[in-house]
Amino acid sequence: MVKKIVIAVFLVLLTVTGAFGLSLDFETRITDVQMHPDFWLGLFPTSVSYAAGTESLQFLSGRKTDLFLELGTGTLAREITRDPVTGVPLSQSENDYCDYFITYPDYDVMYAAWTLELSQGIVGPRDTEKDYLTLSLAFDGKWEIALNPILQTVNRAGTPFDQIPFYSEDETYVISGTPDLAGDRNLVYMNYRFSGVLDDLLLLTGSRSGIKTEFEFIWAPEYLNLTKKTGGKASFFRAWVYANGGTMIMQKQDENNKNVVSVGFSYDVEFRYLNGEYVPKSAEKLKGSIWFFEPENMNFLLRGTAKLDLYGPQFLGSCIPRVYGFFDFSYSWGKYNNAPGLASDSIVTGSFGVHLEAKLFGALALYYEMGQVFFHTGNDPNVLGYKHSDGLKIAMELSF
Repeated sequence: MVKKIVIAVFLVLLTVTGAFGLSLDFETRITDVQMHPDFWLGLFPTSVSYAAGTESLQFLSGRKTDLFLELGTGTLAREITRDPVTGVPLSQSENDYCDYFITYPDYDVMYAAWTLELSQGIVGPRDTEKDYLTLSLAFDGKWEIALNPILQTVNRAGTPFDQIPFYSEDETYVISGTPDLAGDRNLVYMNYRFSGVLDDLLLLTGSRSGIKTEFEFIWAPEYLNLTKKTGGKASFFRAWVYANGGTMIMQKQDENNKNVVSVGFSYDVEFRYLNGEYVPKSAEKLKGSIWFFEPENMNFLLRGTAKLDLYGPQFLGSCIPRVYGFFDFSYSWGKYNNAPGLASDSIVTGSFGVHLEAKLFGALALYYEMGQVFFHTGNDPNVLGYKHSDGLKIAMELSF
């Protein structure tokens, strides 16, 4: 079955490539950029995704059709937060080896990812290129290999895959708690994806108004897990919804319509349902973040952030200083994934703080944050308390 699917994907790629060469306009774009905290002080990309496709096709009059192939590769930083064998959160595990993971939780992942996607604009205003509703069908794939922290820095040290017995070649251990790290720690899996975007957000320098909502449904069946006999395992279902928006309270612009000062309220809300026999770490990925807290891998997760934004004078085109106060919350509930022995539970976390940022050329942001985790119902007391950024941070934001 897997061989038939691989052959079918290969034939589709040949067809798409031939179409590009014959009659369709061909374009490329960068779709995602991520940093690793150990490489170049976290200032330069260590993970990049790149898409090549065409918008020359048109299935609905006046609406955009996008057929593209996306490839991504790089190195990412991750942490072990669960007992690798039982799936119990590290703070709740009674196994002695978890003391090592609490002290040295970090590891690195080298990966390659690919996507074949067809998206179609459905609804939009007349005589404009903007689509209010876009629906997409995709076939995704991913290869990962987990490694000890490559650079062994002060903040990210340790060699868990050399020190802990079940990461050796001894196959007597069943690593249900971290299924993507089983066997030789290589994971290759593929999934089907249906997604969509409802976009009524006007986002300009110093100004945000309206709302944008995204959703996706992913099914990664076990028969598309190519390493289940020798290495990492993946078999899961994921449903996800994300909304972000804002309302301008006031804005003052100069004679060239550049921002002088503006104040606004912005927010984002995210819901995730995640379940399956083998749920890998990559399936937990969120679009937003929770202040200094990585939520547990449970069936349900609701998180959100509210911000009061202050933008200063615009300079060098789209560059602008920004300060905002934030309030974060998260609520996780249901069964723990990869931990069949644990009962259902719930964890609530709340935090607030201040974010200082210089937004450069519409995509690059230098920032510093400080805040307080004031409420946490989980069993890890280290979550609570005052937190701040370890030096100046950098983020890359791309939107198309």
